[in-house]
Amino acid sequence: MISFAFYGRVSAEENEDVSSSRNWQLARARELIEPYGVIVAEYFDVGQGRSLPWRGRPRANELLVDLMDPGRGFDAVVIGEAHRAFYGYQFGLVFALFSRHGVGLWIPELGGPVDPSSEAHRQIMSALGNLAQGESLNATSANLIKLRSGVLSGWRVVSWAVSGGGCRAGRVS
Repeated sequence: MISFAFYGRVSAEENEDVSSSRNWQLARARELIEPYGVIVAEYFDVGQGRSLPWRGRPRANELLVDLMDPGRGFDAVVIGEAHRAFYGYQFGLVFALFSRHGVGLWIPELGGPVDPSSEAHRQIMSALGNLAQGESLNATSANLIKLRSGVLSGWRVVSWAVSGGGCRAGRVS
């Protein structure tokens, strides 16, 4: 039996129910690894945008620190959803650390463990990282459009949070 650590992430508490997001990501991870092992540790970031490097996310950083400990208690990491975990080129950087420390990485979108010798796996993960980056950029662009249209129609911005994915506005008297 393989001992797994689970990693998941939700970007903003106000935009998504944290408990529901964690539960479905965890269920997806368990479904993937069930015949092979069990989750013995959980790392779940709340309120951290996917564009932040893993070292900038508290729980992801904790996972990376634990990764370096030979007595860490897990042999592999299973991700809840790739595009929540990796942004742009992050997969390559993180996977290199996992490989260096002899820790496997399992991704639902790959149907199991990442094969370090598979060009197809590298390309799929690169595409998923780029899609996550594009999704984030599209959300930011949409919010900028909302912000501009609000200002032009007599609304003023009360607050703006890119990581929260939106803005709140109030009418100018």
